[in-house]
Amino acid sequence: MRFDENFIQKVIDANNIVEIISQYTELKGRGDQHTGLCPFPDHNEKSPSFSVSEGKQLYHCFGCKKGGNILTFLKTYSGFSFVEAIEYLANRAHIELPRETEPSKGPSRRVSQDLKKQMYRANKFAAVFYHQKLKSLPKDHKLQEYLKRRNLTDEIIDEFRIGYAPEPWDDLTNYLAKKGVPTNVSQKLGLIRANKKGGHFDLFRDRLMFPIFAIDSEVIGFGGRIIDQGQPKYINSVESDIFKKGHSFYGLDKSAKHIRSADRVFVVEGYMDLLALYGRGVKNVVATLGTALTENHVRVLKRWTKNVVLLFDGDQAGQTASARSLPNFFKHDLLPQIFVLPEGKDPDDYISENGKESFLEDAQQSQDLFLSLMKGWFDGYRGDPKGKIQIIDQAAPLLKMLGDARLLQMYTEELARRLNEEPRKVYAWVMGGEKPKTPVLKPKAPSFDEADEALSLGGVNEDELVLLGLSLKSLKYLDFFVNQQGLEVLDHKDLKNIFSQVVAQYGQEPENFDKLAHLVVSRVQNPEKIVNLINISSGESGSDQDEYLLKECFIRVKDRYLRRQASVLVTQMKNDPSPSNMEQFVNIQEERKALKELKNIPLGE
Repeated sequence: MRFDENFIQKVIDANNIVEIISQYTELKGRGDQHTGLCPFPDHNEKSPSFSVSEGKQLYHCFGCKKGGNILTFLKTYSGFSFVEAIEYLANRAHIELPRETEPSKGPSRRVSQDLKKQMYRANKFAAVFYHQKLKSLPKDHKLQEYLKRRNLTDEIIDEFRIGYAPEPWDDLTNYLAKKGVPTNVSQKLGLIRANKKGGHFDLFRDRLMFPIFAIDSEVIGFGGRIIDQGQPKYINSVESDIFKKGHSFYGLDKSAKHIRSADRVFVVEGYMDLLALYGRGVKNVVATLGTALTENHVRVLKRWTKNVVLLFDGDQAGQTASARSLPNFFKHDLLPQIFVLPEGKDPDDYISENGKESFLEDAQQSQDLFLSLMKGWFDGYRGDPKGKIQIIDQAAPLLKMLGDARLLQMYTEELARRLNEEPRKVYAWVMGGEKPKTPVLKPKAPSFDEADEALSLGGVNEDELVLLGLSLKSLKYLDFFVNQQGLEVLDHKDLKNIFSQVVAQYGQEPENFDKLAHLVVSRVQNPEKIVNLINISSGESGSDQDEYLLKECFIRVKDRYLRRQASVLVTQMKNDPSPSNMEQFVNIQEERKALKELKNIPLGE
């Protein structure tokens, strides 16, 4: 989906940031300024430090330092992508999205946004129908005992909108018809099917129903579990324009913020496993929908965290599913771990028997998935050539996917140790005779002692000079510069080189901060500038005057850097108005607006 700048601005202007954030935390205030408790799950506070400016359409937490506009809130809190955030805000403001043409195997076809809206509407009605049916069941209904046995509390049932599909053949069919849902829409979603007599019947009957939500809380599909014995145990919605099993997770709409907060995600195989963990407080969890963990699944997870723990059943099928997922992780430079459960146990059994604290403690012992698989390859290994070849053949396709040469080397060395062979020889077997790749490392900034030539400060901007002087004057100011990613925004090449050396030297010898100024003076062609800068104000180190000057100079330097970046993007967007370019452009504009907030952020002690 492509959006031009005017459309993006129109969507942002049509939404009120106070109304959106009020869905997640209670805000109080009048006029422009509103305050409340921080809504982000990694910041538990008792006194409000979260502020929202309705006029500026910005938010900022003085406790955890998160801030931005509507788009950044949706991305940070709920994990929306840029496109998802724009679509969500557009739909919320009843703004029609630009139409697009999607390629297919045959002639290009136009995907109707109106049809998608009807599909979302039909699924929403179905979810309400199923949920109301469950809530109205008599106490002696067979499902009530099942819910109790599986610890599905009223709170979990309501939060996940769990429902019940009744036994009659056409209850949902009639309900959707009364709501004005076109029959063809219900059929496309797989909610109903045509019978031989020209009528229709419900697909889901006498099943516990799990609505599957997109990240924006739209219902995209359903999973239905049989209550009594029978097959199939689970039925999922058919794939449609709004539902792709290989792209979707169950529970992600609820767990996304917890995944980002914990910077880790547990991946389980089923609805009940997720609900068991979530209901006991392990909320950074998602479930696949009866499919293998696809590359698209990995792309989705990578948006929230790089730390993935697979928590599949302890049987052979669970281990096989874990093994099949590894290539998709390696393609995206992710190193998953596996939480190996006792054989015959699933995550629901495990946490029910052991509780949350034991679960989290045991999860700390999760194994590297590749090393876990390697251990399995050596079961029954006797050291003979045939066994070695079999193991190499299993390892080679995976190792060739690794983009990090250092990791490739470590895995190969471990494989060689277990095979009792030389690492160089094993590497050649794995890579088909190729020579080992040299790890690509970022060049280390030279220390002051290693530098050869004196650096010139000629032509440097005055604001950048002031930043250097103040950073050498106080460790607190140097920390501010580093924490704000100051190296990135500097324009003058030699000054950036000096700052790189300052940061590197301090990182190696933090106890010698006071010597940095002398070292810098000894490395520049015109040291009098440095001497004058270090004494830039008459106040003592850490004075209000110095602090004000530091922030003012940094704001101007970063604003110039952002304007340069925006100028480059504007040129690029003339030829490539892609979502990624548009997203960068919007982010740059929001960063420029938020720069002034730096003045209100106290420097660390």
